[in-house]
Amino acid sequence: MDIVEWIRKLPHSPEGHWGMGHLPIVHFIQEEIKPQTMMEIGLNNGTSAAMWLFSCPQVTLMSVDIGIHKFIGEVADIMREQFDDRFFFLETDSMELPNMKFPIYDLIFIDGGHKFEVCKSDLKFSMEHARYILIDDTAGNSPGVNKVLKEVSLESLQLVKRWNIGAGCILYKNLGITDTSSS
Repeated sequence: MDIVEWIRKLPHSPEGHWGMGHLPIVHFIQEEIKPQTMMEIGLNNGTSAAMWLFSCPQVTLMSVDIGIHKFIGEVADIMREQFDDRFFFLETDSMELPNMKFPIYDLIFIDGGHKFEVCKSDLKFSMEHARYILIDDTAGNSPGVNKVLKEVSLESLQLVKRWNIGAGCILYKNLGITDTSSS
């Protein structure tokens, strides 16, 4: 089954989600970074998780979602069934992540809550746990994301690439993480 056919079987989400137009972002990251480990903050209907797992066969993905939609558990089950030991799911508020123990990930993809406090917490957590950080919804339509990008010190982050696909994405290399081995 190809990725388009597989994604069609995922539940419909009332929120925005990644579409096939976002594949160039995934392909760029696969070519340039080749992530082995990844965390995704915001599973939603699983479209972006499926894109990462289909397009990056070496990646292991930890997906985190607060679980406000009834279909989140179903999505996690579908993902585990398809991707077995490459997909892990944690149902929790991402603002609780700093209180838990996690390794250093090659990439953290931030696409969860869009309120300022949530975005700020997600970015600060990512700055302590990721070599690269991909932030979604950066094109100006998400006030919380915009405010975080203006108010949080990004000194340790080096801009790698900006995309104007969908609601916009920015990829940063985290210069504050020097460990080159997966923890």
